[in-house]
Parts: sequence; C-alpha cells; structure tokens
Amino acid sequence: MIPSPFSPAKILSITDQANFQHSLINTVNNLDSLPNELLLHIFSFLSVKDSSVAHRVNTKWYQLFSEKMHWRHLFKQNFPHLYSLSEKLEIHPKDQLAAQVNIKAGRVQRILHIGGKRNDLGSGYLLCSADGQLVATLNYFDSFGFKPCIWEVKAGKLLYTLENFQKKKVLMAFSPNNEWIATGSDDHTPFIWNIKTGEFLRALKGHKQDITTLVFSSNSQLIATSSADHAARIWRVETGECLHTLQGHLLSVTSLAFSPDDKLIVTASDDHTVRLWEIESGKCIWELERLQPVVRVAFSPNGRWIVTNTAPPTYLQMEADGFIKLWNARTGAYKHTFGKNLAQNANFLFSPDGKWLVVSEYDDHSICLWEVETGKCMHTWAGLIGNSHVAFSPDSNLIAIAIGVYDKSIHFWEIETGTYLYTLPIDVFYCASIKFSPNAGHFFVNNQMFDFFPQEGAILPSNRG
Repeated sequence: MIPSPFSPAKILSITDQANFQHSLINTVNNLDSLPNELLLHIFSFLSVKDSSVAHRVNTKWYQLFSEKMHWRHLFKQNFPHLYSLSEKLEIHPKDQLAAQVNIKAGRVQRILHIGGKRNDLGSGYLLCSADGQLVATLNYFDSFGFKPCIWEVKAGKLLYTLENFQKKKVLMAFSPNNEWIATGSDDHTPFIWNIKTGEFLRALKGHKQDITTLVFSSNSQLIATSSADHAARIWRVETGECLHTLQGHLLSVTSLAFSPDDKLIVTASDDHTVRLWEIESGKCIWELERLQPVVRVAFSPNGRWIVTNTAPPTYLQMEADGFIKLWNARTGAYKHTFGKNLAQNANFLFSPDGKWLVVSEYDDHSICLWEVETGKCMHTWAGLIGNSHVAFSPDSNLIAIAIGVYDKSIHFWEIETGTYLYTLPIDVFYCASIKFSPNAGHFFVNNQMFDFFPQEGAILPSNRG
C-alpha cells in the first residue's frame, strides 16, 4: 500500500518544520533587536566557515558582517601572531583571515609572474618590502637587463628600475618603515633611494673595498654596512653621516646584524672571529676567537642568542669545524651546536617567533628543524636533491621546503605537529629562492607569485572551518 502524502506522520513532519522555521525567524528577529555591540560579541563565537555565509541572513547581518570589528576579533582569535601585523599593514581582517585559511589548505587564488619571462629570475633574487606591497627583483639574466626592478605586488606592475648599475654584485635592503631602499655593490659605496619614486638620495662614502652586507636597524634610523676592507660602518640614514667605523677585524667582514632593540651590532669575519659592539659608543664588548671563517652571523628574534655559521672543511682545511653554533648574546658564552657535518652550501633561518631554527643542509642531504632553547632536533627531512630552500610563514606555524632546485614543487608542513599539508607545483626551471610575503598572503618562488588572498567578489570557502 502506497502511503498517503497526507498521512498523520507526514502532516506532523510538515508542522514540525513550519514550527522550526517560525522559531528560527523569531530567533533572528530577537537577535536583530539587540544592540550591535552585543550582536558582534555573539557572532564572535561563530566559526570561520559560518561567518563566511552568515551575511546572507538579512540586510542587518550583511551590514554587521561587513564591519571590520567582527573579522578583527575572529582573526585575532584564530591567528594571534598575525593580528598585529594585519593591523599595521591595514589589510581588512576578513581578507587576511581568508588568505590564512587558503594558504593552509593550499587553495591558490591566482598565479602572477612578477615581470619578465616566467624563468627570468635566474640566479638573482627577490626581496619583499616590510608592508608586503612591493618587491624588488635582481635578475642576472633577464629581459630587463641587469637592473634592480621594483614592482607593485597586487598588479604585478613595474614601478621603476634603479639605474646606473654596472656591476654584477648588488645587495639590496628595504627599510622597515617603507621609506628607503639601500643598495651596495663592488664599487665600494652603498646608495640610499626613495622607495616611492626610485629617486637617488645619497651615497654613503667611506669603504675602500667591496660591500659584503647592508642592514637597516629595526627603527629605520640607522644602516650598517660591512666590507672587504676589514671594517664595518654605522650610518645615519637621513643624513648619510657615518656615526662609527667598527675596526679590529684583520680580514674581510663577511656578515653583520643588529640586535632587535637596535642597541648592539654583531660582526663576523674571515679572520675567524666574531665581535659584539655597542652602537651608541662604537666600542667592542666581547670577541669570539679561534673559530673558522664565519660566513654568516645573526641575532635571534628575542635578542638573547647569536648564531654563527662557520665554513665547512675544504681539501686545504681538513681540521676546520663547519658548524652552526648558538652563543649567549650578553656574555658570548657557548650554548650548543646544531648538528655536525654541514654541506658547503649550508645555511640557517630563524622562525619569526624565535622558537625554531632550520638548518639546510647537511652532508647527508637533509634539513633539520631545531628547537632553539634546547638544541633538540624536532623534525628531519631527508632525500634532498641539490641545493634546498626553506621559508617560514610570518606566524611561524608553517614551513615551506623546496627539496632541490629541480624538484618543481614546494612542500608545506605544519611545524608544531609535523603534519604534512600539501605539495604546491611550480612552473620554473630552476628554484633560486622561496619566501612568504610579510602579510602571509603571498608566496614567492623566484618571480612567480602565488596569491592566497580572495579575489574581488569572492567569499571564504565554505567547505572548511
């Protein structure tokens, strides 16, 4: 017997649905009668997925979910480490939140080549401005010739080139306040440029040999340069005045770094020493001796530690100790070593929060992630092919790894859990560099940009919470 469409059970079911819909409408109406501040507080308990569709309920909800206040709270709740960055960069928190959801899930919204041909970057490099809105490219073999090029990220538009570069060795740095660009080369003289127009502002004259490093202080008031002339110099950016010449090294100064509070500067040299200097007085506080040639030195983000990367042994220096070591920044006391048997091209990178240090790579073609405070190896990635590249996300939650320059893919992992997330295919012949943008919404492989920000008119994907 075919059940009647008007059976008591069916009628009851229809009645229940009508009652539910009526109750739901009443609930929405009751909510709408509440003050906006209270409504926004209630909405703060919604998930990212629910927030992405709740604006469809009615006109008032549409208006409220367009307010920055709700998305700001939701973003701070889900990505606390990126919240202050988002506020500083003046990105709508809804867009920033959508980008973080997309980048963790591997949902690329668009791919853009920043200038030239898709493989133009060659063995050059790409550098992001502090606000993530500009990038500088330096291509050794590209369709623009050998010139530093400044691009607007969102449109991939060339803004200007920095002219009069005849040399093949150029260093670049953006100031943290997004006002200046500094360049240095083997003509012995660093230059300061206006970041908005590309106008040449001043030359920093004093070094007698090639510039090896140039770094802005975090407050953008000072710039430090090192040179093959055995000295480092500290300059006032706005005037070009040399405040101090840091002398004492016997060979080329290969690397330097400001402390996060801009009170100290550390220098490393081919003379097997590392020196810590007080910026205000220009005096040397302590010196580490009897190392091997130090190719790179850096402060930890919290300023407590200094890391040194000494050159690994060669056939002429079989006794050399090619290690990456941690030292107490205040006293110069040795803390621990991050593994042994470094490859010739070994490098290190701090996570932005200073908790992690990744070392790439060792003689066995592996990459290790170390906990800085304990010196414990947390994760190892083996089976690398050729030179590898590593990048941390700005909130220190993700790590991206290019396992060899010809692998044509980038692998993303969640750091705390060690969970593999996904593989991102890349369309480049040779992987020269990878990096996250400061706003954490763009990812760069050479001059190829993967954009995770929602495009115009798009909403947050609703299939993931």
